[in-house]
Amino acid sequence: METAPPAAAEAAPAKHSLRIHLDAESWVEVTRADGTRLEYGLLPAGSDREFHSDEPLEVRIGNADAASVEADGKPLDLAPYRHANVAHLQLFKTSAAAAADG
Repeated sequence: METAPPAAAEAAPAKHSLRIHLDAESWVEVTRADGTRLEYGLLPAGSDREFHSDEPLEVRIGNADAASVEADGKPLDLAPYRHANVAHLQLFKTSAAAAADG
């Protein structure tokens, strides 16, 4: 009788990681490219959230001045993505996905 390998051995780790730390209460929304919400709501000060994905992620952070973000372990400056203290960014887009967005 042949046995299947353990599920953990089959699953490769996600290619990308996103870490969000909040110094003050903030609204956070993290959505996969397929529309699946990974986070959606008002999070308290001191919150730390980490997400792993093989897909692009769309991120919105209200009260962005209170947030620090790391993408694939590297600090990310939210200033270019911030408007009226709300940061809106898309992470981990592949060149094929970027071309499809036109």
